[in-house]
Amino acid sequence: MFEMYIFCLQWRVYLQIQGAGMGSPVSPTICTLYIEHLEFEVIRTAPHQPVWWHRYVDVTRAKLKKKNTHNTFTDHLNTLDLDIKFTTEGEEEKALAFLDTLTVMEDDGS
Repeated sequence: MFEMYIFCLQWRVYLQIQGAGMGSPVSPTICTLYIEHLEFEVIRTAPHQPVWWHRYVDVTRAKLKKKNTHNTFTDHLNTLDLDIKFTTEGEEEKALAFLDTLTVMEDDGS
């Protein structure tokens, strides 16, 4: 069944033809379930498996086993659903930001 949603923003009327309805109480749940399904497929079919993968809503942090494979992994992520695009931010000076935290790798690997 195909549903369309019409909404108004700043006196302009828009027709939403794809995705979950904005403002619908079930939309966040449906989106979360879909992203969980997408994550399962990403990890299952990845050419370079992540060591770990953390997500909060629409922010994800992953650690890959091999160095310099992040471009291949990001390209793989972006092939599974053409309407969802993943972007990457690399580690800077042994630190990686995630939400309101900063993870820092010490010289001893901790």
